[in-house]
Amino acid sequence: MKNVNVKCLICIIVFALTVVNQAESERAAPDLVSLAVVGELVIVGKLLAAEVIVGKLDDQTQVVYTDVIVEVVQVIRNTTEQEIKVGSTINFRPLGGQIGNRKGGIVGDAEFGKEEIGNLLLLSLIRPHRATAGGKMGFDTIFDVFGGEDGKHTIKIKDNVPMVHLFWMERRDAEIGLPLDWVLELMNTAITLASKSPVQNPKTPDDVPAEVKFKFRRLSSIEKSVRQAAWDGLSEARIIRIARAELARVKEELGL
Repeated sequence: MKNVNVKCLICIIVFALTVVNQAESERAAPDLVSLAVVGELVIVGKLLAAEVIVGKLDDQTQVVYTDVIVEVVQVIRNTTEQEIKVGSTINFRPLGGQIGNRKGGIVGDAEFGKEEIGNLLLLSLIRPHRATAGGKMGFDTIFDVFGGEDGKHTIKIKDNVPMVHLFWMERRDAEIGLPLDWVLELMNTAITLASKSPVQNPKTPDDVPAEVKFKFRRLSSIEKSVRQAAWDGLSEARIIRIARAELARVKEELGL
């Protein structure tokens, strides 16, 4: 199988998931599938510091920013030129309260509060586009949160199990979480699927083969069913059982 250029692959996933999200989501927000394959650096990190100073400007862009520092606990995906090791620290700067892929549009704000210091976070990060006017020239170790709030999930420990609380899983009567191991399995399945999709340089969504669109639509549909179960009032334990069974079924369907 021919190797697929990383940038082309990102275009493929963006196109495919744009189609999926428009058709299946009431909110124009990236799901875990897109966060996994579009993020250039996807990690579980321990929040060490989050500093917000009104009027603090980036020397090069003259835009207000927030300094955020995390310790890398687990590396899920890394397509950057940097060696990111467990135990190392990285920093990123949410600029002006508007976080997201500058080419794909801004999706929500990623806010980091003092009360979160010490918490584990699931983060999908992307390097600033140096070609744009807002690109941060020379900051090779600084990243932005991809997808805003949807690229930042707090991981809480419940009954000794790390639980990822997603923004769409909150209800008035309960806060629903999914086990970190399930979230990572879904994200890694998406990464595997992306690596097995030989599509060359798509220019528009129409250029993406129907087979590739179907596979990602099927994978993303897992999250739709989980969200629906939460809105229907099912218990957390039952939702988790549904999520595990559905992911296993889809992986078998797709030969993964």
